[in-house]
Amino acid sequence: MIRRNSRVCFEIDVDTEVLRGDRACGWSMRYASVMGTGTAHVVEGAEEKHAGLQVIMEHYSNDDEFEFDEKATALTMVIRVDIDEITGKVSGLDL
Repeated sequence: MIRRNSRVCFEIDVDTEVLRGDRACGWSMRYASVMGTGTAHVVEGAEEKHAGLQVIMEHYSNDDEFEFDEKATALTMVIRVDIDEITGKVSGLDL
């Protein structure tokens, strides 16, 4: 689908909490969110795939460098999103 139409949008929500109200339509949320649009690209080359996977692994680990199995990397789809527009919103949080 990305190869047919590469335009994408994304949303990321963090620090979410449902705020109960005194009636059904009186409920709300606390949150911080980011939304954006851009163009998705399927990464084809092993070197660029490794670079993208390295960034993800570093985000979730204290390690600096990872070894990636070539067979597993060949079977892994990596998608890069070039962001055109990005916005953020916070509700009910002190950031």
